[in-house]
Amino acid sequence: MKIDSFSSCYSVFNDIYVAYLRKKKKRVDITKNEQEVITLIVCIAAIIAVVLFKPLPLE
Repeated sequence: MKIDSFSSCYSVFNDIYVAYLRKKKKRVDITKNEQEVITLIVCIAAIIAVVLFKPLPLE
């Protein structure tokens, strides 16, 4: 597993999920509890994406 592909998947999923939450809840700030849940969900999603789909390394 390449670290580059994991970090790029993580950042993309994090941006998408935070934007979704902000649109759904109609507020800009994210609480600490929400941030912990976001980190957990996004980390698991990034690991699954890297393991299943094996994105091309960004070099």
